[in-house]
This record gives sequence, structure tokens and C-alpha cells, in this order.
Amino acid sequence: MQTIRLVGDDTSVPCPSGLPEKDWPIYRGAHACKADVLLTGDIRDVGFLMNAPEMAQGLVIQTVAEFLDSTSPSRPPV
Repeated sequence: MQTIRLVGDDTSVPCPSGLPEKDWPIYRGAHACKADVLLTGDIRDVGFLMNAPEMAQGLVIQTVAEFLDSTSPSRPPV
């Protein structure tokens, strides 16, 4: 992680169809700060966008576990 920046809700960013309104500020905030990845545990409401940047305007949405797995060096089998 290089920096942490607080941003407001950018209401000009369109949200994907099917994303509950309660999640709009989080989604738009991630785009407003030009985040590469949005980490969430909300699989019920955001699951359809997980690891589908083509559906999230280029944003990669993952659980913390998926993110850590994707950044960890491969380990040889034991």
C-alpha cells in the first residue's frame, strides 16, 4: 500500500445495475480516489462484481482473503 486518501462520494460515477443503494457511496468513493482494488466482505450484495472488473468500470472487487492470496508468492506443495 502506498497511500491512504479520504474522498467524498462522487455522485457522477454510475453504479452497476443490481448494486444495492447502501453500497453506492463505497463504490463511487473507490472510483473517486482511483483505487485499483476494493476490499469487502459483503459477498451477498457485491458478490456478482467480485473479480469482474469488466462489470465494475475496471475496479477489482475482492474479499480480503482473495486479495492476500493474489499478492502472496506461490508456495511449493508440501
